[in-house]
Amino acid sequence: MTIESIDHVCVLVDRIEELSETASSRQAATELVLPLLTNLILMELPRLCFKFFLPLEIKPLILQSPGFRSDRIAIFELAWSAGDLLEMLRWRLRTASDDIIVSLEQISDYGIRGSIDQQLVQASNGSPRKLIRLGQLLLEAHFRRPSREARLTEQDLREAIEHLYREFPQGMGGPAIR
Repeated sequence: MTIESIDHVCVLVDRIEELSETASSRQAATELVLPLLTNLILMELPRLCFKFFLPLEIKPLILQSPGFRSDRIAIFELAWSAGDLLEMLRWRLRTASDDIIVSLEQISDYGIRGSIDQQLVQASNGSPRKLIRLGQLLLEAHFRRPSREARLTEQDLREAIEHLYREFPQGMGGPAIR
């Protein structure tokens, strides 16, 4: 491949809220991306596109920033419903288990059956990335147990959700702690 064979270049900017410098600061996250968002010469170069996947919480700061041109830079909000996230969770479970597991309820204690999938979706706060991370945290919590109980427990679920809350503080897209 040569440079002449490249027709377009697309730059994806994502996961800024996962950096230690921006994890709990909307202002820091905004300051990180604002130099790109306000550089219209760069943003409008032919055959170059930028796509930013940013936390919704920084949108007001970006819109209020001097130099940001909402008339020239389009903003689209992606929204996942609880149903969308539940469908994604079940699809991933089916794929990972060769269609054996379609719900975490199948491998959970009676105390959380009937609600574990919905609890994960609710705790993910509309974010597919957080839902996937929460699933990973749930399994990690389960496999750390010395007793190695066969089924997922309420304690596994609680530990996973608490860990997620620490990773994603409320200020930067984390779920509200109740």
